[in-house]
Amino acid sequence: MDDSIRAAYRRHAERRAARDWGGLADCFAEDARYFDPIFGWYEGREAIRGFLEGAMAGLADRVFTDVWHVVEDDRLVIYWQCSTPGSADDDGSDGLYHGMSALRYAGDGLWQEQMDIYDREQARGSRERARPS
Repeated sequence: MDDSIRAAYRRHAERRAARDWGGLADCFAEDARYFDPIFGWYEGREAIRGFLEGAMAGLADRVFTDVWHVVEDDRLVIYWQCSTPGSADDDGSDGLYHGMSALRYAGDGLWQEQMDIYDREQARGSRERARPS
């Protein structure tokens, strides 16, 4: 199972890196669930697609970088960072914030569930600074 999960992780990471949010939704099972700390739960692949495409609209310069990941049984945990170049905080950190995503594998290269965990206020601040004036 580890090889299948690792392949599904690579596909998930490639879609995020390409900012292919509709393609990322295709990494989820039809009846998958997705949780975001700001926007809440989304049920089903098409709801996840709508959320991803809507939430990421206008944030094409946002850069997600996976710092590390762990696979165990049917679970994947990713520790990531997000920066928005050009939106420097007072400390020069480019709006940097960190988070974690916990995913449960459904089989056949698809994810059944993803739960994101991050500091909502840092994310909102980064998003506000990234918006064009």
